[in-house]
Amino acid sequence: MHGSAIHSCAGGTIGRTGWYSRPVVDLNEMVCFAHVVGHGSFAAAARRLRIPPSTMSRKIAALERRLGARLLERTTRKLRLTDAGAQYHERCRRIVAEAEEADRLLQARASRAQGTVRLSVPEVFVERLLAPAVTRLLAAYPEVRVECLTDDRYVDLVGERIDVALRVLSPKDRSALGARRLGETSPVLCASPAYLEARGAPRTPADLPSHALCAFGRDRSAFSLRLVDRAGRAVRVRAAPRLLTTSDAHLRAACLDAAGIALVPPFVVEPDLRSGRLARVLPRWTGAPLSLFAVTPQARAAPTHVRVFLDILYEHVRQHPRLLDAAG
Repeated sequence: MHGSAIHSCAGGTIGRTGWYSRPVVDLNEMVCFAHVVGHGSFAAAARRLRIPPSTMSRKIAALERRLGARLLERTTRKLRLTDAGAQYHERCRRIVAEAEEADRLLQARASRAQGTVRLSVPEVFVERLLAPAVTRLLAAYPEVRVECLTDDRYVDLVGERIDVALRVLSPKDRSALGARRLGETSPVLCASPAYLEARGAPRTPADLPSHALCAFGRDRSAFSLRLVDRAGRAVRVRAAPRLLTTSDAHLRAACLDAAGIALVPPFVVEPDLRSGRLARVLPRWTGAPLSLFAVTPQARAAPTHVRVFLDILYEHVRQHPRLLDAAG
């Protein structure tokens, strides 16, 4: 226990049933006294409690004045307890031991993974990324529970009590949050064979505005596609998408229904590309790389059950380095 942990109140009378006029017990003084006796000197006790020796001396002197009794006989070579001091020290020792045990119990509880992890995750990340990590967490830590909000909203982490959110962030976004990078992926352009047969396949990025585009976003008026070729050359294509959505699953479904061409994270459409239900469009070009981050509220330190979930999530990504890689 630190000497500054508890502050006492001066005595005084408040109304007819208020504080008694005698001084209120000062637990700081009792802690200091117990440590002086236990360490055999004022200097050693002061070092243990990380306070100046002069403060330690003032605390013991104030304690003796409050009690109206001499507790220690001081000589140049050692300290000796008086009879009153020995009797008082036994009770002080018990109080300090109980307080330290209370600290140990809470610290042990904090170091054990138990509690509820609240997650906010876009639906598209659930199957490949989130579900395996959550399954491992629940199997390894029986006292941990999980609540998962699977939608594409940009949630208020503090206001909605979210412990971890998976988000695609720009460098500016992640500088203001507690964020750790999970991986990177480059979206791919794809469409159904039926759409390409009916409308033809674009040959260059400049052909895209003449096609039906299905896009991820919120503002149709400011929409544009930024594409990068294998040599790193970038172009920006301005177009008015026919479908604008904030759901990658919706984009995949639209492509499968021959509604148009979409720029989609590769892991969302990988099975469809492999089976031929969808085909790559402009395969030499991809969208600008996207970085996925696990975000935690910066204002508070993550408790143990949240930290172990993050460790499991990072380990899952480490074991599957191509989890978010481009397909095909």
